[in-house]
Amino acid sequence: MRSKSFVTDLLRTGRFFVFAAMAVCSVTACSSDDDGDGGDGGNGSSSFEVPKYEADAAKYVVNDADENMESIELTASGNYIVTLRDSQAGMPPATVKTPKTITIGGHKVPVPELMKSACVSEARTRHYSNIAYGKYTKTGPDSYNLAGFGTVTVTRDSQGRAMSLTIAVNGGAPKDVRVTQQNADINSAKSNMLCRTWTLNGYRAIQKINGRTIIDFKGKTLRDIFNQLRDYAKAHDEEFDPSEWVFEESEYNVIGAKQLIFTKTGTYMVLYEDDQLAVSTWKWQNEAAGILRYSWNPNDFYDEWTSGEVYVRFLDNTCLLGDVEIDEEDGFKYEMGLYYIMNEAK
Repeated sequence: MRSKSFVTDLLRTGRFFVFAAMAVCSVTACSSDDDGDGGDGGNGSSSFEVPKYEADAAKYVVNDADENMESIELTASGNYIVTLRDSQAGMPPATVKTPKTITIGGHKVPVPELMKSACVSEARTRHYSNIAYGKYTKTGPDSYNLAGFGTVTVTRDSQGRAMSLTIAVNGGAPKDVRVTQQNADINSAKSNMLCRTWTLNGYRAIQKINGRTIIDFKGKTLRDIFNQLRDYAKAHDEEFDPSEWVFEESEYNVIGAKQLIFTKTGTYMVLYEDDQLAVSTWKWQNEAAGILRYSWNPNDFYDEWTSGEVYVRFLDNTCLLGDVEIDEEDGFKYEMGLYYIMNEAK
């Protein structure tokens, strides 16, 4: 499966029909140069509290090759991710290979599928059935209760380094496994904002010309965004043709993501609407510009089939994750993006 974006697998890049609307918009409709949507490279006007379990966040990689369990990760927001060796967790969902398109404003453009999955049932089971995910609570020094899974206690050496985990699965007999604690290398002010659990809460389309905001639409659904763009085009385009603005429900009939997690060890996890799970990896591609790179292949962040990039913006205590297109022509710089509005899960 080709996956060059932050979509079916969570982060798929693709042109959005904002370009079509841009073609019919008047530059004179520009707003002020406030750049409140992340012109500072993505920090925006947001302030987040330190997650409850920030000090406990860690990924423990099992060293015993004969153990079926590959790793246990405790996240800053109080979630756990348990990956088994036969889960193929690094693989993306099986997807429809033919890109879907939609004609808007006379332009045939790919439908944005950010954080969407068109999974085949067999593929979902094959890839995701062996990943456990849920909430955990701390029950003592280095001891945790993983709801729905069992208990975990960390044993450390005199230097404080993790040596082993004592794991009791669903009330079963405790078992010790040797582990190595993975370094949390992604650590910065922006990483501190991003690395937590997020819930999808809508969509946002932002369009600029020469740095000035032309369009800033929010909606709970893609249909909401589509309708606002259509109405804007109708008001500003003398040649507006309603036949070019038809929302085809079937083109958006895919399984979407409802929750995701980023961690400082480079993990990102997607929980889809059908409760299937996908675990992959990420890093900053250009942190100053708010661009991260992800890959379903942890050994290759630039494989065109399994990797891509996504823009990260923080505004009004939300995280905006999305596709951004930038084009320059005749002295104009056009920038537009379709963002997914993520609220911190509490």
